[in-house]
Amino acid sequence: MDSFRIDNDGCEDESKNIIGNNDDQEDFSAINDKKVRTESKDLSIREIRTMYEEGDLILRPEYQRKFVMDIKLCSRLVESVLMDVPIPVLYLAEGKDGKYSVIDGQQRLTAFVSFLTGKFLSDGKDFALNGLEVMSSLNKKKFAELDKADQRKILTTALRTIVIKKESEEDIKFNIFERLNTGSIRLNEDELRNTIYRGSYIKLLAELEENETFHKLIRKEKARQRMTYRGMILRFFALSSNTYINYRPSMKQFCNRELIDNRTMRPQKIEEYRDRFLKVVELVNVVFGDTAFRRFVKGDEDNKNGKWNMNQLNMSLYDIQMCGFAQFSKNQIISKADVIREMAIKLMTENDDFIKAIEMSTSNQQQLSTRFKTWNSTLEEIIGKSEKELRIFPFPVKKKLFEDDPACQICKQRILHIDDAEVDHIIPYSKGGKTDIENAQLAHRYCNRSKSNKDLSSIDNEIPIKTEPDLIYTEEEKLAIANEIVKKMYFRLKDAILNINSNISIKYTKFYIAFVLNNTNIVDVHIQNKSLKIWINLKKGQLEDPKGIARDVSQIGHWGNGDYEISLKSQENFEYIVNLIKKSYHYFVETDESR
Repeated sequence: MDSFRIDNDGCEDESKNIIGNNDDQEDFSAINDKKVRTESKDLSIREIRTMYEEGDLILRPEYQRKFVMDIKLCSRLVESVLMDVPIPVLYLAEGKDGKYSVIDGQQRLTAFVSFLTGKFLSDGKDFALNGLEVMSSLNKKKFAELDKADQRKILTTALRTIVIKKESEEDIKFNIFERLNTGSIRLNEDELRNTIYRGSYIKLLAELEENETFHKLIRKEKARQRMTYRGMILRFFALSSNTYINYRPSMKQFCNRELIDNRTMRPQKIEEYRDRFLKVVELVNVVFGDTAFRRFVKGDEDNKNGKWNMNQLNMSLYDIQMCGFAQFSKNQIISKADVIREMAIKLMTENDDFIKAIEMSTSNQQQLSTRFKTWNSTLEEIIGKSEKELRIFPFPVKKKLFEDDPACQICKQRILHIDDAEVDHIIPYSKGGKTDIENAQLAHRYCNRSKSNKDLSSIDNEIPIKTEPDLIYTEEEKLAIANEIVKKMYFRLKDAILNINSNISIKYTKFYIAFVLNNTNIVDVHIQNKSLKIWINLKKGQLEDPKGIARDVSQIGHWGNGDYEISLKSQENFEYIVNLIKKSYHYFVETDESR
């Protein structure tokens, strides 16, 4: 008789509802030979329960996955014992304290102990057998309700167990876990990362995946159980820390490199990453709410009504929405929340290049670059202009029109969802029409886009999207000249400056990158091939610089603001230079407070 085996641990596959989250499976490097001491044992299920209850058996070590077997699979496992179906070998690791952790077999052991106790260890729900086909008479029975013979059969069944002794090298249990699971379909890539790259970074991801606002945005509980949330958060950190400019396929390898490079993250950097994540998640929730990371599709000739694809999470939209907000302050995003949301829908329904970049070959370097460039330039345009300059009707106007009469003024049919409505100028703006409710009418997005050329010429209420590269200065352009060492120094410096205060924002100008607080440049940075040139915006005599690193340029022509210039060519004195920048920040904060 075939041995009992669980494929995918009975977890519903939600990957089909997360678009753009799959890359080719990756090969792991060979395991080096290490000292291994093992011992074979036959442990009864009764002994397993006793070891667990007395604290001698840890059923879910740090590197293991959450319990994902459903009740039918658990029931089949119990049935297999009663039918004498062989159970696969278990692997335990003996700790220095004599306690045992599970390397392979955690799901099976958790199911056995749960059945004996009558409740699932994972969530405390009752465990009664369910879905049995061979021994169907046992359905709906708990362990305590079985006859004595069946109870004794379960308790005395011996499970072949291999114990990795404590004398073995410390990392061997992780290496064996990798060897046992690599190439099988039982672990997804995020679970494999969790077993292989353990450290402070993994602990941070485990902490952040429990964030309730993030879960409210994703709403994929099975994905959270399978650690997919951790992979999504890692992806955000990889793209926001290294930027899309440095992305090289595959996404899996890109994320693995981020994890490997920061595996044992220092407390200060952990705090920086945590703050960045929490800020961005809050902003995404404010702007997009339950439509975050979802695609809006406009109507067509047969059905004018557009709709949100709420069942599928689009990872391309996840990338740009999360990373895009990371570079702005809370005040900048929240004050323009309605316009940002409107513009996002416009991009998803009108910009063909953008639509292609979020739907096709999404891990392709060019496609990823296209969507990031488009979104980032759009955000910069929105943040830098008022609603009046953008010729956008305020959302309260749109809401009132929709509540009063949700009919499309072009096709005369009802608009089913407010997000599918565009507010159009009755008298064109170019002919003196005002952007107020008296000059506003609603239309389907599809209808508004499908007007004749004559009609389209009168529609000038759209947000202009700059696509000419010479009109928009980007981080990518600035970094193009820099070598790899300078790029790393820049990203480290950027994170350090933004961490000073969440209201500090970035402005890209022709000659330098400005870090701005309340419309005042705190510091300006010019990227060169082999160094960063930094100008601290303080007048001569206002900066205390005991090491004399800053150069006096008060009498010399230069691009940046302030009289102090620093050339950063290596990581030496990095923290000291950041402290000099903080002095500029504190000066302007104190100046504002004294006014």
